Amino acid sequence: MHTTIPLRWTEVPLTDCLITYASPGSKPVIVPLADELTARQAAHILGISVRRIQSLCDEGTLLEGRDWRKKTGAGPNGHYAIKRSAIIALRTSSHGGGSK
Repeated sequence: MHTTIPLRWTEVPLTDCLITYASPGSKPVIVPLADELTARQAAHILGISVRRIQSLCDEGTLLEGRDWRKKTGAGPNGHYAIKRSAIIALRTSSHGGGSK
């Protein structure tokens, strides 16, 4: 007998889009990603928390101006705009047998 386990949702992170399933048996929804990602999108791709992405920016692992910027008009804390290429490089170095 074949048994299925229902899932609330499943999200598969990719480097150029996110594939999201709203419910079991539903059609996938493909969300293309721009050249600049939000902290939430970057967190999904790397499989870490949004706060950790923000820390990587603030600590200098991702360099301001080269890898990320704070969006203007977003209040005192701002919102992070992170280059997709920087996230792909981080993902490659952490999963590709790099020294980190």
